Amino acid sequence: MPSPTGKLEALSFAVDAKSQVSLFRRSVKRSALKTILFITGTRPEIIKMAPVYLKLTEQKPCINLLWCHTGQHGKVAREMFAQFDIKPDVILDRPPGEGLSDLLGGLVQSIDNILDWRQPHLVLVHGDTSSTLAAALAAFYRRIPIAHVEAGLRSGDLENPYPEESNRRIVGMLASRHYAPTPRAAANLLREGACRHTITITGNTVVDAQKLIARQMALCDQRRNKVLVTMHRRENWPKIQLLCEVIRGLAYEYPALEFVLPVHPNPAVSSVVLDTLADIPNVVLSRPLGYLELQRCLSQAVLAITDSGGIQEEAPGFNVPCVVLRQTTERPEAIESGQAVLAGTDASVIEEQVRYWLAQPLRSMENPFGDGQAATRIWEDIKTFLALVEPQQEHPKEAANA
Repeated sequence: MPSPTGKLEALSFAVDAKSQVSLFRRSVKRSALKTILFITGTRPEIIKMAPVYLKLTEQKPCINLLWCHTGQHGKVAREMFAQFDIKPDVILDRPPGEGLSDLLGGLVQSIDNILDWRQPHLVLVHGDTSSTLAAALAAFYRRIPIAHVEAGLRSGDLENPYPEESNRRIVGMLASRHYAPTPRAAANLLREGACRHTITITGNTVVDAQKLIARQMALCDQRRNKVLVTMHRRENWPKIQLLCEVIRGLAYEYPALEFVLPVHPNPAVSSVVLDTLADIPNVVLSRPLGYLELQRCLSQAVLAITDSGGIQEEAPGFNVPCVVLRQTTERPEAIESGQAVLAGTDASVIEEQVRYWLAQPLRSMENPFGDGQAATRIWEDIKTFLALVEPQQEHPKEAANA
């Protein structure tokens, strides 16, 4: 009979679900390997977890690596797996229903089945999606340690972004290891009561991914007068008409610039965007961009106007400033480093900030989100946590002289 956990891929045998569980449990008894299970649900999670997975595959003789994808994102997720040449071991069907509670409840049950089947020693999750929360809850209920990549991001407002702010706070309470991308994220965790020894400041794995892709595609930051515009956050849907009118006005004001706007597929967004902007010659409305296309567009941009958290992190890699269409951000490092500004959804503020940034010369700045070595730092902590190697001991003489 088919497995209740969804579509099982990359398995070389076909047996029923109970036999699979029995087979795996017998193999666990024979093997001293520690099993590490990656759980993702969305395209951004795959992008940011891929460098960690690839780093760990280099150590595979001493660990057993597994990847479960929850199906929260479908086609775009498959494209990202192919891009990084990763074959997930398990792909679940997205739970039925449109509500957040439908999604979360279904995911917890499906992931629990996987945990019972695979019995990992550590579960790695990323960020703040429903899949991340579901995986953390299921692992916590089974007393399996949770390692949280991109831990400690906080906006301070449960409504913004919604529901991601609540998701990541809950995961932060359940995790055994916290991989904070920045010192500020680590400070947030300490304020909330996380033990200092459980926190590692790693940098953001998105920088690792961006460097991998840039090498593969030979990307460079040659400017071609593009402005990347993205508007997709749920809290901005009521303001889409206003935001589109702002973009329309700016496109008329800057006819030499090409405004590239990937259109969100939700009809509440796409219908307004098409009605307002389809007739503007220098506004390019496209389908949602793949990761490679997005990175190429950023490498050719002079400015990003966005409500995306990911683009706030990725734009500094190409020295592209951001006008952020949000009231708050969990990524204040870009604001503090002078590479982004919060404009909210006030038309006059957005227009003022766009004019300001377009009048500035582009300049090279240090990336506030890391140096591309986050995956290495995560692996070093996992080695110690799972006792795969003994932690380095401080030399007594060096300690005495410290």
